[in-house]
Amino acid sequence: MIKQLHLFAFICLILSACNQCKDKCVNGVCIEKYCDCDVWYEGDKCDRSELSIYEGEYKGVFSFGTETEAVSFNLTSSSETPSILYSAANDLKFEFTTITRFNFPAQNWMGEIWMGEGEMLLDLMSIRLQYTDSAGIQHGLIKAYRAD
Repeated sequence: MIKQLHLFAFICLILSACNQCKDKCVNGVCIEKYCDCDVWYEGDKCDRSELSIYEGEYKGVFSFGTETEAVSFNLTSSSETPSILYSAANDLKFEFTTITRFNFPAQNWMGEIWMGEGEMLLDLMSIRLQYTDSAGIQHGLIKAYRAD
């Protein structure tokens, strides 16, 4: 009986080890020796944010009515919320809804509370913004290209 228990324990140990991933899955689960990543993560160990491809400096133009102004953003990933990129220098956040589209929630930028939406297209960031003042809804557009 003891030999049978040892054999049973040995078989269980082998079977559980066979399904282990080579590297531990950081943000996912191991399924048949491969990490199945949680939403917003990728890589062999699910240890990289999908949005990390957008990290870096962007420079461009903010168009508002007939005026234009140079703008820049240095985007970094959030360690707490994988669907958000930050531009710390501007104190702005970009909340991604898909891998290429994001919301620009109401936040103070250039002295007004702006909100809008945007998208990432290869090395281009495009953001349509608006705010409301006494004259009504005002619109703006940012087009910024990766600088690095």
